[in-house]
Amino acid sequence: MSNFSKPSRYLFMEIQKMDSSYYNETLHKRFIINAGSGFKMLWKAVKTFLDVRTVAKVQVLGSNYLSVLLDAIDIRVIAVVDVLSALDRVGLVAMVV
Repeated sequence: MSNFSKPSRYLFMEIQKMDSSYYNETLHKRFIINAGSGFKMLWKAVKTFLDVRTVAKVQVLGSNYLSVLLDAIDIRVIAVVDVLSALDRVGLVAMVV
């Protein structure tokens, strides 16, 4: 945050306050899976700008994410997303959707 000028920090914080006021509860939970070290470093910097409630709803996970997802999401939902992802990789998702 110290890398930004004072007016830039102020502007960003004001925009963040507006977002929190108008869209504060649109996110229930977000999982970021297979996050590499570069993303994890970026996340450390970005989350300092975000509302504490929003940061608490985001979970950044590495490659060992399945047990955390299974605690929060029904396995049937994960299976459907996985199938759609596989179909997308071979170009068939347009036929399913």
